Amino acid sequence: MISSNLLLPLLFHLLFLNSRATLPGTWELLVPNAGIASMHTAVTRFNTVVLLDRTHIGPTKKRLRPGHCLSDPSDPLRKHDCYAHSAVLDPATGELRSLMIVTDTWCSSGQFLPDGTLLQTGGDGDGFKKIRKFTPCEAAAVCDWEELDEVQLAHGILSCFLITTVFTGVVISRV
Repeated sequence: MISSNLLLPLLFHLLFLNSRATLPGTWELLVPNAGIASMHTAVTRFNTVVLLDRTHIGPTKKRLRPGHCLSDPSDPLRKHDCYAHSAVLDPATGELRSLMIVTDTWCSSGQFLPDGTLLQTGGDGDGFKKIRKFTPCEAAAVCDWEELDEVQLAHGILSCFLITTVFTGVVISRV
């Protein structure tokens, strides 16, 4: 009989070190620099990829479309922010389009709804109780984030709550 002291290392060896599966497919670098550091990445039903980073870390290398800068004199980091903190990638062409995210998404969580909409909840600072949605579109069309003002999380969360509680009405309150 094998002692319990030897069983765990033996199982680890058998399961992980000796398993060298030959899986189909390869990795390929599509874009050397997306311009933002993606904290969340999601593939949409249109085969586009949404990249989302937090907003309060300073400038990125991707600018917002002209006329879409955010101005908040009370915010020390984003007094006048013309940088994108979200983007959508078309893997077929490698083209990146800036998206506008308003509130901080640090420690947020996301879930696709049955219709393909990406629901993003919570965050840090001004995003603590926020609910945002991104309704994806074809790569050539224009779609963007929508910050929902008519609902918010009743208890601000940092992605520690199950997203399913949002749909039961437990954490949503009218403002």
